[in-house]
Amino acid sequence: MVATAPGGSQQTLDLLWRPVLGRPLVAWPFEAVARLDTLTTLYLTTPSARREAGVSMMSNIVGPLHRQAVPVDDISWSYALEAFVGSAHVQEDWIILVDAALPLVTTASLRAGLQAASQTGVAIAGEPVKETLKRVDGQRVAETLPRERLRRLISPLTFSHDALIGIYKTLRDHPSTSADLVDVAQMAGVPLTVFDVDYPCVRITTEHDLAIVESLLRQRESERS
Repeated sequence: MVATAPGGSQQTLDLLWRPVLGRPLVAWPFEAVARLDTLTTLYLTTPSARREAGVSMMSNIVGPLHRQAVPVDDISWSYALEAFVGSAHVQEDWIILVDAALPLVTTASLRAGLQAASQTGVAIAGEPVKETLKRVDGQRVAETLPRERLRRLISPLTFSHDALIGIYKTLRDHPSTSADLVDVAQMAGVPLTVFDVDYPCVRITTEHDLAIVESLLRQRESERS
């Protein structure tokens, strides 16, 4: 499941459908998911206006694989999850949630997420923190935080069937809950496993980000060839 810009702006959504190396940018993370050997079903959550484009893109990538575009009125994780679970009647053993605003995701990172999730039922990717971070108390620097223990949590997120249903029920029963799926998972009592990613975690929010991602994708395709 590739969620297009959950919680993001309209500008980000438009950038995700911009052509990059002959295909919409959103097709690149979608292809990484489609390469999973054990994949049975692939869903794309998208605003209604992008549904036809989403169906066409999926047909070009995954062929006869069972696929579905799920239109949503609100591009947020909670609405995407509700549309997905509510319309698809999820039966798969494992569900992988991918944020297309991080288009450099790799199939290897998706496999790593599945392996990590087998420990607790839920796994989330973490990017090691490279900067020196300080905890500030008012205007005073209180302490230097240990970078080796810090991660920027990003997609992919991998869920067992039972864990996803539990999180969905928590969202449904507490509609005012934070849209952060990590917070919701903890509220649902689901432990999380964090694993390190192997791809550049560039999030698409501006034209500048798009130029960086296009350059990195061009380099990746050149190395493959």
